[in-house]
Amino acid sequence: MNIFKVFASGKKTMSEEQMTSILAWLLHPQMEHGLGHEFLSRFIKSISAECPKLLETADNLRNRLRGEPVSDFGMELEDNVPGAFVDMLISIDDWKIGVENKIYPTSASDPQQLNREYRGLIEKYGGVDKDSENKTACALIFLVPADEFGELHSQVKRECDSFDQKQIRSGDFFQLMTWQENNAGYPSVILMLEGLLQDESAGKTEPISDYTRHTLKALAMFIRGDFSGYDYERMSTRNAYPYFKTSEILKKTSGIVGIKGGLTGLLRQSGNDLKGAEYQYSESDSPHHSCWISVDDFKQIYNWRVSGAPPVIKWDRKRLSAEILYDIVSACTSQSLYIGIRGGMNALQNMGRQTIQNSAWQLISADEAPGSQWISGDDFRKVLDEKGVSK
Repeated sequence: MNIFKVFASGKKTMSEEQMTSILAWLLHPQMEHGLGHEFLSRFIKSISAECPKLLETADNLRNRLRGEPVSDFGMELEDNVPGAFVDMLISIDDWKIGVENKIYPTSASDPQQLNREYRGLIEKYGGVDKDSENKTACALIFLVPADEFGELHSQVKRECDSFDQKQIRSGDFFQLMTWQENNAGYPSVILMLEGLLQDESAGKTEPISDYTRHTLKALAMFIRGDFSGYDYERMSTRNAYPYFKTSEILKKTSGIVGIKGGLTGLLRQSGNDLKGAEYQYSESDSPHHSCWISVDDFKQIYNWRVSGAPPVIKWDRKRLSAEILYDIVSACTSQSLYIGIRGGMNALQNMGRQTIQNSAWQLISADEAPGSQWISGDDFRKVLDEKGVSK
């Protein structure tokens, strides 16, 4: 059981306030996780690459005993500064470190939020004199999600770009951090968690209790799953919709079709399989979960498998196996298709045949590549042909 997925499976999804509280629990050295200063030290060290004074603080933390009181440490949630609320405020030594947390990219909708928070921090804690030497140093961390290719959403980028770097006082800093791994070298929470677990397993840090170890593993999986809960609807409504023969579904002009294995399951079927099959059908216009596709897409794939006509489908980041991707890009040569692979073309070229065959990637219809991690369908097919990987 993953307790985080359980909490995210209710009527409302996991909130940013809840994830902030979970992170604060890990960072606080006196909470019952028993980690002491270990996670706090790793967090501070990850953001102090260009700040030797803060790096020294992180190193000093690791030398403290786990149960040792911390007189120079403080933690506040929803700290009220002039003009804004800061999700989390860490006080340590002569530092005030504010954290603005986003777990969903669409939450990054206020281009002036970071500016207000930084100005509020220095007004409340550090004084307003930009270059004053007698001040508390202030840092602002923008903690955001990254997609499965390690890239940032455009809304997150816009909010980052809107932060006025010129206002940062001498000794202060602004740092971007991600929950998941990223390709830009920013610190990430997932790597801190996994690094802690790996070091404990290798005997490079003090032993962790079973309860805390399982909690860290569950949290890491929850973050990698983009903070999603269990799909109870999928489990409880699997047989709630009537079955129709393929010939009947082909007469429908709207609705969705439920298929075991979803789009991948449908694409693995031959024309003869499709002709004699029965599928669930709903008049709804939106999929109940990933095992449902639109009637229009169903008809396109049916015609492809039966008559050989390439499907004209808007592939909206559909995650498919390499085998199926090869099949699609080979058939749809007149369409502009891109496959998202972490590391882009170089990564694909360096993969072995078995790795490619065991992989699945996203497919998108687009006029141009969304980013450096996306390669064209033609290039994908050529690389697989060169490596002898085909259907």
